[in-house]
Amino acid sequence: VIPSNPELTFDSVSIPLALFGFDNHENPGEFPTEVANPVHTQTSLVQGTTQVSNQRFLFDTGAQLTVISTELAQSLGLDLENPDEIIEVLGAAGGAQIPGFVVDELSLGRTDGGTLKFTNVWVYVLDIDPALDGILGMNLLNTANQFAYDPYHPEGSRATFSFFVNPN
Repeated sequence: VIPSNPELTFDSVSIPLALFGFDNHENPGEFPTEVANPVHTQTSLVQGTTQVSNQRFLFDTGAQLTVISTELAQSLGLDLENPDEIIEVLGAAGGAQIPGFVVDELSLGRTDGGTLKFTNVWVYVLDIDPALDGILGMNLLNTANQFAYDPYHPEGSRATFSFFVNPN
């Protein structure tokens, strides 16, 4: 694929994913079919001088927003009583108003040992599951030109992204 703007190129990077949850797809019996969900366990966030590393985030292409747990928000020093904004979200269980903040940096460990860094990232505080620190939503990933999820890669489950990059 050649970018339409010749001053732009793209770079491909992969992040490792682990599988989280129950998987009964080969023998569901009388229960609904479930499969394990992909999680990234090398997520780091920075707010000011505070960095929290090795967080467990669900990779969720169906989530519009990047979400962090209340515990993680408090660890970053976010003032939950004074958010940058409050939005209403709707889900299967109903609606809720949740606080939103812009964090300085969110980084994902890559399969090659590097990091994929996003700056000035909107995150919203909502407790999803005690085993998860957050969700990587599409507001974070929508700058990708393309991405692919490969749960069967020989070196382990991963997501690969291509981003348009300005070489200057």
